Amino acid sequence: MAYIVPVSSSYYFNSPVFSNRTSIKSKSSFVELPCRTFVRCPLVSKGSKTAGKQEIDYGDDEKRLAAVQQCTSKVELDISALEKQFSASDPQEIVDFALSNFGDEVAIAFSGAEDVVLLEYARRTGKPFRVFALDTGRLHPETYRFYEKASQYFKVSIEYQFPNAEEVEALVREKGLFSFYRDGHGECCGIRKVRPLKKKLSCLRAWITGQRKDQSPSTRSFVPTIQIDPTFEGKDGTKLFKFNPLANQSSEQVWSMIRALELPYNELHERGFVSIGCEPCTRPVLPNQHEREGRWWWEEATQKECGLHKGNLSSSGTEAKASQQVDALIKDEPIVVFARSDCPFCKQAKALLDALSIAYKLIEIDKVENGAELLEVLQKRTGQNTVPNIFISQKHIGGWTQLEQLYQKGLLRANSDRRVQLQN
Repeated sequence: MAYIVPVSSSYYFNSPVFSNRTSIKSKSSFVELPCRTFVRCPLVSKGSKTAGKQEIDYGDDEKRLAAVQQCTSKVELDISALEKQFSASDPQEIVDFALSNFGDEVAIAFSGAEDVVLLEYARRTGKPFRVFALDTGRLHPETYRFYEKASQYFKVSIEYQFPNAEEVEALVREKGLFSFYRDGHGECCGIRKVRPLKKKLSCLRAWITGQRKDQSPSTRSFVPTIQIDPTFEGKDGTKLFKFNPLANQSSEQVWSMIRALELPYNELHERGFVSIGCEPCTRPVLPNQHEREGRWWWEEATQKECGLHKGNLSSSGTEAKASQQVDALIKDEPIVVFARSDCPFCKQAKALLDALSIAYKLIEIDKVENGAELLEVLQKRTGQNTVPNIFISQKHIGGWTQLEQLYQKGLLRANSDRRVQLQN
């Protein structure tokens, strides 16, 4: 369980949520931390020499409740900063982070395939962990046997989620047992997988998946290690954290671990099955075929998601488009300012450029249709999660502070053709 602790300006926190010593500058902020975490916290008077520097264990529930009552505002986990921090991290670190920060409100989604390594990473943390699986009613017998074998091996009870029986009966009665070959897999997967998953996730604050970028170049090439789930909501309708520890791992790396540690695996892998789902929609792949060729082979490659990771279908295409848009802008324009219409620092940047009669391209991300995608691309490309985000002569210079510094040093002026010039 997480508890809220008060934060004052310039105090430091020691927590898995933040790297080492992270200064919280805003007075209008708070942070959620696991109850067992030691926190550098200003519970002592501000005049004290130890203010903000004393490690305090909140101890019993009464003290924790008192801490909660002192809280007046909130600092949410900075998802872009976390994604950057863990973008190249070992899967073990990511799983440990998830379990440390979300406790029993995070669970591993186990598909009965290569994602068995996630259970091993979780076991290695020494922390209790939850595992759930979607029983669609149409899985291979080998998959059911593997679930039981994994449950015994890792000494964990798998929480099975089932589809609504009435919905399944209605679908079969109206369209038969194999309507997906004719109408596409969307309807059947929606009933047997997506809705049960949605129900399960509504009881969690985070989930851990076995998604990898190499599983499907058409739909998973942009999968981050940590994200806010673009499709599902978490407990009480809150944002749902989604951890993809294997995102940067290859199939070869995953299997090297399975073999080296002699972990249990699905017998179907021995018969040419790589990506494993329901029996009617899964088949072995031939040598040199991509693993996703064994799933929904009668449909387009860009549609080979069952809906559990539906955000991949939109994000992969829209992010690529947004990235191309950013490339075109900074290539064709001498200076580009990505801003928000309500941002005071953006207004200062615009005022300075206007005063210098410097031509620039202004993109107000809150006024364009794909603003969120543009912002995400900029964050990943520059590491900056604030606006204004400014490019000059195709180079990223930073925000308002960096622009002002260039001006004060006399390095920024306008040419006669109203194009910007950076002096060396």
